[in-house]
Amino acid sequence: MKPGDGSRNPGKPKPSGNPSGNPGTEAARVRNPDTLSTFDAFFGKPDCLFFNTLGSQALPGIIPAGIEDMRVPRGNILAPGNAFHKIWRCHDRQYLLQNHSEKHAYLKSLHDDYQKKCSRDDFVIYSYNMMSNHVHESSEIIGNLKAFSDHMRRSHGIFGLMYNRRHDRIGKVAHSRPKTLRVQDDEQLKTLMFYIDCNPVRAGIIKNPTDIRWKDLSSCRFYCFGEKNSYSDMLTVPKWYKKLGKTARQRQRKYRSMLDKYLVKDGMKRDPTMSRGHFIGGELWVSEMRKKLSAALKKKSKKPSGSDPPDSD
Repeated sequence: MKPGDGSRNPGKPKPSGNPSGNPGTEAARVRNPDTLSTFDAFFGKPDCLFFNTLGSQALPGIIPAGIEDMRVPRGNILAPGNAFHKIWRCHDRQYLLQNHSEKHAYLKSLHDDYQKKCSRDDFVIYSYNMMSNHVHESSEIIGNLKAFSDHMRRSHGIFGLMYNRRHDRIGKVAHSRPKTLRVQDDEQLKTLMFYIDCNPVRAGIIKNPTDIRWKDLSSCRFYCFGEKNSYSDMLTVPKWYKKLGKTARQRQRKYRSMLDKYLVKDGMKRDPTMSRGHFIGGELWVSEMRKKLSAALKKKSKKPSGSDPPDSD
């Protein structure tokens, strides 16, 4: 196993085969790759509404079995004012982003779409970190969840299509739809950003989150030193960071100190709560959010057949 990204399938990217299971559809795509939509290039054929990838156990009296890993309409998780952890993995956990040029290609797609077609009045991006088979981002919905979903469709779709063309391949790039885990409050957002910063250290790729080799592939140096790169202008500084000091230098020094302490205490440990389920926060809050989600899904399932379809993500 290659150190770094938890991949079960290291090595060169391999052909993805037929993700749809429909020979006729796949044959048509082979004859004319341009017929593959940007959306399908990234995600493949859309999943069913509730897609259980890991088969988690039921939480008695709270939610049905497997719901922690089911695909749930994003509107049931996020609303204006909610920060969240966005994470997506490459198909079959392959190292499709192993080459730094692919990491930059994804970041450019994300950055260009956000700068040209999005507004900070709709949603903001706080931080990011690129790995070889998955990507972490922290963001917040400000006023428009749909704008964020549209941004993902465009930026991810274009990246997926371009990736397939560069590598003369077909099929999806991402394992499934990106997960967006709602974050309880600023304290949890702070911990999440530290967790994201430490990801390549935890993977054994670099020894320190501020390693110069990751200067463009992570937002860490932006917060630690105020250092800008090609993508930092898409970032918005969170409120909790602004409270760290009166000057930029004070805030950077405080952030470095807090990050160092986190790295020593918790940074080298993988924390499943940061990527599993739908919520990141204290146990009581997470339990309450699960109950509300379960109730919302049960209510939606009881709607008559002629009702509106579930919210898309």
